[in-house]
Amino acid sequence: MIKILNQTIHRPIIVVGFPRTGTSMVSGILAGHGVWVGTCRKPDSYNPKGYFENVYFASLVCKDTKKFPYHALSILERDRYTDGPWMVKHNIRWWVDWKPFKPVWVVTSRSTDAILKSFNNMDRKDDIDLAMVKKANNISNRIISNHNGICIHPDRLISGDYKGLEQIFNAAGIDFDRKIADNFIHKGLWHFGK
Repeated sequence: MIKILNQTIHRPIIVVGFPRTGTSMVSGILAGHGVWVGTCRKPDSYNPKGYFENVYFASLVCKDTKKFPYHALSILERDRYTDGPWMVKHNIRWWVDWKPFKPVWVVTSRSTDAILKSFNNMDRKDDIDLAMVKKANNISNRIISNHNGICIHPDRLISGDYKGLEQIFNAAGIDFDRKIADNFIHKGLWHFGK
């Protein structure tokens, strides 16, 4: 539990990573264990099991970091969060806004080549380049080194190595059920794109 703006609230799990690094996979496993995610973006052909990305938090960009906790708590209230473990999958660019919440940091990681290949093989063409991926990797390394971030390599999850997941669940005080992870992970959906 933490205190934010005189409210006692569960410490959140914040999942960050560059797109195509497995943030949805990790978030889906957490959601499968009953972790609150709220109103989420709908699945599509790129993530058929879902994004597990709260639509209100995804659009929250607060230029005044001192006001961010107020806006975040307002979203929780509006989206009917009541109690218990909660998680937000958020763009890694805005990670610093979450520092006052003292979250369990989860950082997904994948090789730069795999990220770029995944984007290049997709039907949609986002303006992704090597510099953007390197910048995100630098932020990821800072979160891991300076804020006890738990690094998850989704390729390991696909192979059945759940040590990273177990670390997240231990840090968040949630019981990990291997069967839920086994049922959620689908090897055929982990690829370089269409």
